[in-house]
Amino acid sequence: MRYVLPMTSAFANNSSQRYFSLLCLVTFLGSLSLSTLIFLSALLNEEGYSQQAIGSVLSAPLIPTLIALFSAGAVLQRISCIRLMIISQALMILGFIGLEYALSSIPLSTIFRGLIGFGSGFYFSASMIYIRSLLSGPRIIYFFGIYASMFPLPNAFGPIVA
Repeated sequence: MRYVLPMTSAFANNSSQRYFSLLCLVTFLGSLSLSTLIFLSALLNEEGYSQQAIGSVLSAPLIPTLIALFSAGAVLQRISCIRLMIISQALMILGFIGLEYALSSIPLSTIFRGLIGFGSGFYFSASMIYIRSLLSGPRIIYFFGIYASMFPLPNAFGPIVA
């Protein structure tokens, strides 16, 4: 008979399991918001954007996301993971709100999409480091994988929700 480790044996302390669950939910919902952007090209097309302009707006987060991913370590030396995660979520929310009102402007839409990219890049880095700090013991990889799945999993639900 195989010994099954209790779920709590994977966490650094008693409150870590609660924080893990909450962060999984927050990350899932945040990624669900991002996955609804699948319909952004249709909205931009309705606004009369050219195919080239639609491509520019859709690809706008690429460079800001990479910059955020590569600079997150330097930022995290100055502020905590939690603080960077909150700032990142605020950047993404501002990006979504701005995008709602900027759809008629190609430059503004591109800027707000870039803001979403900055937020998501910083959030990804900070949350992965924070999650790792919550985990301990032999099941770290298992729970780290569960958390990491909260990023792509909403892509299965985003189009339905949108």
